[in-house]
Amino acid sequence: MRAEERVDISDLAQTTQAAADLFGRLQSRPEVLEALASGRVFYELPFSYAPVSDPAAIVRGVIDCLVVPDAGPPLVLEFKTGSSRPEHAAQVEQYTAAVRRFLAVDRVEMKILYA
Repeated sequence: MRAEERVDISDLAQTTQAAADLFGRLQSRPEVLEALASGRVFYELPFSYAPVSDPAAIVRGVIDCLVVPDAGPPLVLEFKTGSSRPEHAAQVEQYTAAVRRFLAVDRVEMKILYA
């Protein structure tokens, strides 16, 4: 956790334990276990790319989890703690566009998982 992220946290140990517990619950879901077992897994994967539609722009982000299976399309897993919001789908669309570019694939699957 970066210093600027700790500003509003009064009990760092409690916060990190809560985050670890939440991650454990999300990771133990059957669909997540199946995805994680299907290939190479990359957590907190940073990316930058220039969209084809606007090559002067640079899109940057961090993918929560990318699974590159032994067979089939890559899978972006985005973990959310709140409720569903329209911008979540737009965010994951940016992630899938980035993965299509840097892995040179036509198809990327995505799942948004709410806690």
